[in-house]
Amino acid sequence: MRSVWGAKIQIAMPMTVIADIERITALYLAAGTPIKNKSTYHSDHLPVGDWELVDNAWRDDLIRIKYPGDAHACYAMWKGDRFHRWYINLESAYTRTPIGFDFTDHVLDLVVEPDLAGWQWKDEDELTRAVALGLVTQTQADAFYAEGRRAVARLEARRSPFADGWESWRPDPAWPVPPLPCNWDITN
Repeated sequence: MRSVWGAKIQIAMPMTVIADIERITALYLAAGTPIKNKSTYHSDHLPVGDWELVDNAWRDDLIRIKYPGDAHACYAMWKGDRFHRWYINLESAYTRTPIGFDFTDHVLDLVVEPDLAGWQWKDEDELTRAVALGLVTQTQADAFYAEGRRAVARLEARRSPFADGWESWRPDPAWPVPPLPCNWDITN
């Protein structure tokens, strides 16, 4: 799984496929998995300036759940054995590549309480900055908010994935942590 902006990789993460069928793609990322992310990731998520990809480790266990036609993925996240929260990442459709999936992050996200009782927008300031820098248009930003509201409607109606028991799912402890493939950094 790679987050890309144009032809530049922002994050590369080896993930385990839980499901990849017509109606759902679900991928697992284990805490501690070695990843590559842009050197400026913690200070600036926006794709501005130059960056190198550096070695890092993913912090929390998560499942990334995506349905066809959605411009968002739903994450179920754990800290150790405790379910921590839901997270809705606004993003493009997945593009299949020879090594997995690429997507473009849409900057704006939603953080959802573990019991689904509340949610809040995340990174609205970054989206405003992205528009000001010309990285996205105001029309695109409005579409990201509309997609977020669509995801919230799914959440509030307790439709999939929020009613499917993902928060109780746990990986097989025998699963190895997958490495990044040797050609993880090749883009078309």
